[in-house]
Amino acid sequence: IVEHEDVCRRAERTAAELRAGLTSVLVEEQIPWGVYGEASAFLIFPNPKRLAIDPASFDPLRLGFDGLKGARNPELCYRLRLAMLANGVDIMGAPGGLVSATHGPGEVAQTLEAFRTAVRWLKAEGDV
Repeated sequence: IVEHEDVCRRAERTAAELRAGLTSVLVEEQIPWGVYGEASAFLIFPNPKRLAIDPASFDPLRLGFDGLKGARNPELCYRLRLAMLANGVDIMGAPGGLVSATHGPGEVAQTLEAFRTAVRWLKAEGDV
């Protein structure tokens, strides 16, 4: 299959759709977080220091390593992962994940709905 189909490109396209969708959820729900990633990866920056971030124009490079990776809040990442699991989607604890060629529109839609519900729950709990 890998020899005859462009599975890597398909995974990258799906990941780009997912990153755009996650960003749209943040914008619509007015959550000052960011989404980034390359190729078939997506990462969520849950903004533990509550910086003034516009998710529509989020640039992870502006934060530098310390601002992006060194400022993690493990409890918040854990709560986001639990909320996603409660809605049927498993993400990595970074938080984020990898997309494969087997992921398609159905998985993207399910992930976006789970994410929307998860951030609403976190917002209601005062985590955002």
